Amino acid sequence: LNALAQEYHRQTGSPLPGRMQQIVLEKTTQGETVTFWNRQINLTKAYKRAVRDAAEAISSQDQNAFGDRLSMLDRTYLIGGGSILMFDELKERYPNVEMLPDPVFANARGYLKLIS
Repeated sequence: LNALAQEYHRQTGSPLPGRMQQIVLEKTTQGETVTFWNRQINLTKAYKRAVRDAAEAISSQDQNAFGDRLSMLDRTYLIGGGSILMFDELKERYPNVEMLPDPVFANARGYLKLIS
């Protein structure tokens, strides 16, 4: 969202209103443009760059934390809403990546199972 807000501001000269962030994110992830005073603003490049940068940061942190053990994993499971947005980028960095069904609620279901 921060990257989209910065690019929106760069292209329009106006800050992205907080109440519009979710709509702008949804439109951008679907490849749609955003209207600003009857002008179409394309934030796709900024979105793709932000996803690529986030995936790189995640894989770099994993490599630092796990070192050579990372290559020994049979599976890397992705959970959380970000995994939906970053799946394609992350599968390029992890050859054994899988996204759990309904990853947005995977943590909540896991905790519920743990306390049950």
